[in-house]
Amino acid sequence: MKKYATQVGLDRKRFDAEFDSAKYDAVIRRDIEEGEVYGVEATPAIFINGVMLTEFSGDGLRAAIEKEFARAGKR
Repeated sequence: MKKYATQVGLDRKRFDAEFDSAKYDAVIRRDIEEGEVYGVEATPAIFINGVMLTEFSGDGLRAAIEKEFARAGKR
């Protein structure tokens, strides 16, 4: 994580202090548990109307959105 913090240009001294303090451990743990409930096994994970996107491409995203629009129109 610290390597990535440096790569994206974060204030490394501040990041290290926050990371090492375990200040966000509970939040991270909750996010992981919530992801597991929804079946997330890796990131990124994208949901459209509660349905996980399985085809990570422009076409896949477009198809998922169109499917949900069609489904919404039938209600």
